[in-house]
Amino acid sequence: MLKTSKAYQDEIEILKIDGSLKAEIGTVRGFGLFPSGFGFLDYAFNTRPGPATFIITVRGSQAYKDVEMTLDRTPYSPME
Repeated sequence: MLKTSKAYQDEIEILKIDGSLKAEIGTVRGFGLFPSGFGFLDYAFNTRPGPATFIITVRGSQAYKDVEMTLDRTPYSPME
């Protein structure tokens, strides 16, 4: 559900072109399979509006990094 949402995909695209992240870990090669943290569960299983913050692992050509991501569910966004 979460990985197919537009908000998640938009955030992933931003991470792919983030210059400071690229300087730290090299070219982005991929992302961890499962986001973690309480915010992920809140976003995935609740329909109430508001922000949800969770952690995603970004794999780079030189290193890995856990990145905090915040998505905001608006009252008009259906579960995807």
